[in-house]
Amino acid sequence: MPPNLSRRSTRSESERETSSPRAPASSLFRLANVLVRPTVWLENELRVREPLSEPENFPFPAPVGTQRTYLIAHEEVETLPRFLGKPIGRVDYKHALHPDVVRALVSLDRLGLLSDFRMIRVGNQMVSFRRALLAAFPEPSALVLPLQGATALTVEVEGTRDGERVVRRGDVTMPQADANRRRSTTAVNYLSAVGAAIGVAMIADLATPGPGVHPPEALDRERVFDEWEARELPMAWSDRRIGR
Repeated sequence: MPPNLSRRSTRSESERETSSPRAPASSLFRLANVLVRPTVWLENELRVREPLSEPENFPFPAPVGTQRTYLIAHEEVETLPRFLGKPIGRVDYKHALHPDVVRALVSLDRLGLLSDFRMIRVGNQMVSFRRALLAAFPEPSALVLPLQGATALTVEVEGTRDGERVVRRGDVTMPQADANRRRSTTAVNYLSAVGAAIGVAMIADLATPGPGVHPPEALDRERVFDEWEARELPMAWSDRRIGR
């Protein structure tokens, strides 16, 4: 049976975010991405799903804890089946969002308010309702007080090993305080920058597959993991059996 691969991420910019519908703009994971119809790789083909569908309570590592995750459009769903070099049963990507935020976004979208062409009057100007909505959420980096909480990224691969079904899991977790201490930024921005920095270093060392555009999964994974560990951001690996 081909393995199944899932990726889950959460960007918890506030300790209260797990119990409050209020969330900074970055935690909306870019409104454009949230409302794009996501795809999942299933039975050797891409299948389209509804935005923010297939909710799942996913247990992230502490201190993030269990969060409600939803399908989000992401390019890895399309590139992983092509570049891993082996058959894959399913690939999906989910992101953690507060359920109240999801309900609000879905309702606004169904009313047609989130179209770039839906205009409203603010004072003596006509502006996009969508842009006005995003402007109402402050960027975490603009907040006066340092953010609390943490950001977590999890990848799970389910497959057969020695005749048993096993889930191999990798977690990267970064406290907001650590990102602020290192570079006076958020954990989301720091982790994103580290990935880009690793790619640039590999290009400089001629450690990529060659000229052209390559997805991350086409790179030497051992080199990539070593680079993460060199920045004191190692993957925490674990296995669990899921029945005989």
